[in-house]
Amino acid sequence: MRKVFIIGAHRSGTSKIASYFSDVLGFAGYAEGHAWRFLASLQDGRAEITRTIPESAYEVNRIGMDTVLLAMTRTLDSLVLAHHGGRDYYDKTPGFRMIDTCPLIARHIPEAQFIHMHRNGIENVKSNLRLWPNRHFDDACRMWSAPIKSFHAVRGELGARMISFDMADFLIDPWNAHGRILAHLGLDPRWTEDEVRAYFATGSNSSTGEVPRGRIAPTLAAQSWTEAQKACFREICGPQMEALGYAM
Repeated sequence: MRKVFIIGAHRSGTSKIASYFSDVLGFAGYAEGHAWRFLASLQDGRAEITRTIPESAYEVNRIGMDTVLLAMTRTLDSLVLAHHGGRDYYDKTPGFRMIDTCPLIARHIPEAQFIHMHRNGIENVKSNLRLWPNRHFDDACRMWSAPIKSFHAVRGELGARMISFDMADFLIDPWNAHGRILAHLGLDPRWTEDEVRAYFATGSNSSTGEVPRGRIAPTLAAQSWTEAQKACFREICGPQMEALGYAM
């Protein structure tokens, strides 16, 4: 049984990869799952719950919060699996909260595998603002930088169970990216190279604007943003751009 978690920032190709898992690989799942974020809330509440439980709360203290989180994770896994009829399934939930939850999922669901999608921060912020033109610029920056920070925080715990892709990998050489996923999950090829290339030649339902097909990296200087916005981008996104190897 394969259970795949597609993670990354919004506007980083997660929707297209979710569709790929459904249309090409035949997995069950939803492009916006969000069920697993229940675990993020449980993790957040753990410290507060522990703080307010007295030493004399014998049952809770003897069961332990680790056991509670284990039970909740396995229960949610069983519910999702049953909902999808016992088939291989994927979950695509973008954002840092889901990424923060992945180590817990990895510890308690041995079959869990992770696909991380990322994108140049300049392209990501531009796409974000095209889709949500009323969003504050600094919010768009944080929507990209926060998941990247979370990714670097958890990647060591996920180890070889996670593979990471730049969104451009599926635009420039989708056949190679497809092969990496098949190898990662131990799947046999079913589509031809021409079919895979044709599939990724079209955008996802959530695509906005023209999708860049080359590896010509955008520069901050070339953007029509104000100087204040460029300074904001450097402050919020600069460290994560450097961590992923993107130049500004």
